[in-house]
Amino acid sequence: MEKFIFYGDGSRGQETHQSLINSTIIAKSDAELENLLTNQSLHIRCTIVNLPIISLELVATIKKIRFNRPLVPITAFKDPEKDYTSEIQRTLFDLSIDFLIGTDTDLDEMNELISGNNKSTLHAIPEHEDHYPDVEKESLLLNNNFFSIHIKDILPGSISHFDIYIKLRSDKYVKIFKKKDSLPPERLKNYVEKGVRDFFLLKSEHEGFLKFCDDLTDSLLVQQGQMNSWMSPILLLGDQILTSFELNGVNPENILYAKKFLEKSLKLTKNILGQNNKVQQLILNSLKDYQHTTTVVILGGMLSRTLGFTSRERIDSIALSLMLHDLGLNYIDPKFKNMHSTKTLSSSELEEYKTHSFKAYDLLKEIPEIPQVTLQAILQHHERRDHSGYPDQLSGAGINFIAEIIGLCDEYVCYLEDNNFDHQGFLNIIDTDLKMKFSISLITSFKAIFGR
Repeated sequence: MEKFIFYGDGSRGQETHQSLINSTIIAKSDAELENLLTNQSLHIRCTIVNLPIISLELVATIKKIRFNRPLVPITAFKDPEKDYTSEIQRTLFDLSIDFLIGTDTDLDEMNELISGNNKSTLHAIPEHEDHYPDVEKESLLLNNNFFSIHIKDILPGSISHFDIYIKLRSDKYVKIFKKKDSLPPERLKNYVEKGVRDFFLLKSEHEGFLKFCDDLTDSLLVQQGQMNSWMSPILLLGDQILTSFELNGVNPENILYAKKFLEKSLKLTKNILGQNNKVQQLILNSLKDYQHTTTVVILGGMLSRTLGFTSRERIDSIALSLMLHDLGLNYIDPKFKNMHSTKTLSSSELEEYKTHSFKAYDLLKEIPEIPQVTLQAILQHHERRDHSGYPDQLSGAGINFIAEIIGLCDEYVCYLEDNNFDHQGFLNIIDTDLKMKFSISLITSFKAIFGR
């Protein structure tokens, strides 16, 4: 069954017309949105985004949607008090937002709008010249220039934001729709009747759009006062994560400490990075990073408390290491960002994935304010005491203890993401699957967070 997805201000969602709400799945967090977008059995009719226009949060969310579902229509709420200048409208169109709607829009109007039958009563965004980077369209006979989109992810009557191809044989592709073309139901039906099940997009064009999002984020960073702009959404997300921990038995003292630890980590990172826009951009690259890293930071803060650390220098090193440990993922294939486990990777993919700790180390070592202990922790955060880690298969005292803290917290968060956020499930296996991989004192302190 086709579903609308609503993401953003939950209170605004509650004001939405009831007929539309009945056909809508509300994603209450970034993690829930990620899970819905990556659920290939879910047929998404349209995503409805309610975030400030034009904001870092909006750009990151649009990028996430287009990374996972390149051809699903995107609709945003129109703020009646906002002046939508031609420049704003152009940016919204370049971001591939198809329509702006009011909260009084009902299900029938929405269906007519996204099917191309009603462009007068609602606010269709006018077309403008592209601002995406130019892409090369040579060598179209090579399979590795394309990736497939199942036909169920294409909504008849909607507008395509990319050129669409079909595959005639193993080495031949033909363009059947151009970017900005409408996708008539009868033409799509004809292709289905001819046995077509997958359409294809050019990788370079898709990557060009993602780069446009990154460039726009850079611009917004400058306009909105550099690092201050990304602290608020992370703190808000942190409150949601802490609520989840509280529901799973974490005591109020640990919750309060972790909240202050997250705030301190953000401020410390801001002060250390200063005007380094390159690293700021990597932190902002996607809200998926916020979700994973923020949970690791919160958990690492609570673990620091149960370990009894009081030295300001040590706590600062832990905080900075937790914040920056996965920056190297931005320098390898984007598919690894959505991955919770390496078990399904081929040997070549695994080797590429393992380079991300080196990538982060090489980037951050050029920033003189970052201490050596933090650089070492980031490089070693996948090392394990039983020699099973990487990059150097270290063991015991050879592993930086902050790296162990990051590693255990990272194992926990990956387990949650891969097991429907089953906190107790991880606590049940920590003494069996992980007891040889981490220090006994670390495991004991970790269990103490949950009263074990």
